[in-house]
Amino acid sequence: MGKGEAVDGCGSCIKAFMIGFNVLFWLLGLAVLIVGIVMMVKPGVVTDMIEKAQIPINTTNFPLQTAAILLIIAGSVTFVLGFLGCCGAWKESRCMLGMFFALMLIMVIVELAAGILIALYRVSLETESSRAELSRVEWSMETNI
Repeated sequence: MGKGEAVDGCGSCIKAFMIGFNVLFWLLGLAVLIVGIVMMVKPGVVTDMIEKAQIPINTTNFPLQTAAILLIIAGSVTFVLGFLGCCGAWKESRCMLGMFFALMLIMVIVELAAGILIALYRVSLETESSRAELSRVEWSMETNI
């Protein structure tokens, strides 16, 4: 199937699903990117929304800037992947679809590696997390005295 050839039958159905999926992927990436930017620029808006929604998160100790940076990175990567997939399917470009596949493969491998590392080091992460929480509580008690 070359660049200028028409797609018939099942191929056109797959092309339509690929375009639709990637447009959705693209828009969700844009939404995550916008949320991350809002969290970075106006963190008070996010903490107010969390408190209004009654989500059980301690917003005083929650690392909003770190979460915002992670959301900006994830949103940017998702946005670029959605764009590559959508345009690659629309134009039937082997180069764009190849980049899309390679980046998706890298993303899956990184997510899998992160999951394995979290599972392996879960106990030490929990211990470190409880130590950090304990030091915050001790610091809070010292400043209130």
